Amino acid sequence: MKKILLVLVLAGSVTCISIAKIEDRQTQVIHETTIKKNEAYDRGLIWIAKRASNSNHSIKIQDKNEGRIIARVSTACRPSNGLMSNITMATKVDFNIDYTAKDGKVRIIFDDILALQTTAQNPSGVSVGPEDKSELDAIDKICLTPLRTELIAAIEGKAANTKKDDF
Repeated sequence: MKKILLVLVLAGSVTCISIAKIEDRQTQVIHETTIKKNEAYDRGLIWIAKRASNSNHSIKIQDKNEGRIIARVSTACRPSNGLMSNITMATKVDFNIDYTAKDGKVRIIFDDILALQTTAQNPSGVSVGPEDKSELDAIDKICLTPLRTELIAAIEGKAANTKKDDF
């Protein structure tokens, strides 16, 4: 009986977490490059399509004329214990990528960021943050920075998933 009560208390505490406002759950980077807009757009699209679990449903907007792609992405992320309070329970992070390419630069916005705890009973996950800027910064550092680095490498033509077509 004590174990059942403990499980119910823990489940209730996880679902009562306060999530930061949507406008406070975003990061933005502008990356300077020598790549032209269309090439940066194509490379970004390839990277996003390969990174998204189901690109047909994940990519929401593709506008080559404007150089803009918007997609919803989910990625596994297992931060080390002790680095983030509720975020230490996160097993995946869901977010939007708002990617815009122009000649000589790209803007990468990750927004509507949610850290989720997944279980066998709830594979879609229960939100565990971010509650504030410090948790957002931790998620960005541990989970999103490696993805951003991969995307920038793809834009620069240095990523394995954006090989040239001249084979």
